[in-house]
Amino acid sequence: METLRKIIVTKNYPTDSRVRREVLSEQVYDKRSQTTNKIVLILESINRHLSTKAHSGGYTVLDNNGTIEHIMPQTLSFEWKEQLGIGWEETYTDYLHTFGNLTLVTQEWNSALSNSSFEAKKIKLIDHALRLNSEYFAQDISIWNSDAIRTRGEFLTKAILELWPELGTPPMVQKTAGTIPKTLMIMSQSFEVFSWRDVLFITARTISELVDDFDNRVVNQMPSYFSRQKFQGACRQLPNGWWLFMNFSAASIKNLCRNLISYAGIDEDEWRVEVEEALASS
Repeated sequence: METLRKIIVTKNYPTDSRVRREVLSEQVYDKRSQTTNKIVLILESINRHLSTKAHSGGYTVLDNNGTIEHIMPQTLSFEWKEQLGIGWEETYTDYLHTFGNLTLVTQEWNSALSNSSFEAKKIKLIDHALRLNSEYFAQDISIWNSDAIRTRGEFLTKAILELWPELGTPPMVQKTAGTIPKTLMIMSQSFEVFSWRDVLFITARTISELVDDFDNRVVNQMPSYFSRQKFQGACRQLPNGWWLFMNFSAASIKNLCRNLISYAGIDEDEWRVEVEEALASS
């Protein structure tokens, strides 16, 4: 068992500190079924764990297949923008697909909750069968913003680490400063790139040139990332006139590109980035 533990540690099994960091900040959700199934499994496990801790003698399950509900919805109404306040675009961009903003319901509930206000969603979630929802949202939560999402992320992180604690300290490796993209390959085309922003721009540009009805299939699904007016901050203009917001981390850009190709109906195997390690300065 100890030998197996040591082997697993060398296979990038995350440390507790990494889990704490990434649960709060990583955009974990996308439309791929494999990713969705993993999130459903994690949330189902947390629900069962919460029931065990409460010594309730059992746990509830959904009466149909689980789906992922975004508490702050993927399409923001005027009411949601008002509640999020100044900087709502940043909250939307940074927290929409993070664990703290996701919960588990059936498709029927997902459709009923839809783009409802937080107040309306909270009332329904308090009555939900899963302890994951009913207990958490019974708390005094008056507004759903970045702080609330991070707080729930911390709550989920605690449960995740109780279920799957770190197995040990991974072996030391040469420090790097991340990866530098060198070549982007999309739909049998190859492009030399020098930054992750190049990757995002060329991905969006190529899709805009290949996909019919770009506005409905892509822009309407990602309204905070495109504008007919130039954004304040880092942005680039596509040949079709849309401005693309560019001020994202490398990890966020990878997720954005996967969403772009998904909305465009392009197989994920048709998009790939070749990278090289960037050594950290001493």
